Amino acid sequence: MPVLLAFMQKTCPYCAKARRHLEPLQASAEWGGKALMREIDVDGTTEMRDFEGRLTTPRDFARAQGIRMVPTVMVFDDHGHRAGEPIVGLPTEDFYGFYVVRALEAGYAQAAGVLH
Repeated sequence: MPVLLAFMQKTCPYCAKARRHLEPLQASAEWGGKALMREIDVDGTTEMRDFEGRLTTPRDFARAQGIRMVPTVMVFDDHGHRAGEPIVGLPTEDFYGFYVVRALEAGYAQAAGVLH
């Protein structure tokens, strides 16, 4: 199962626009049960676990992933390996959902062993 991480900030207006595309996707019958989708607050300081099970903070995890701009969406396979290129910013809002689905498809294929 691929993991979609959306790196966001609470005060970012572009993140709010990205959320409008991501939330329905998470609730959809097509992707709701096929992918784990989580939002990472790049300013967050509460503890979380990374893919290796180590304690970290959302802020440190975002830095470790090289996040420099929000929103950034990254898809990982079930082992924590990146699947495809990250979606940085809000390239074209009209096609944003398409880009996210394409990234999820690449993650799903990689997690299923199709792309290694």
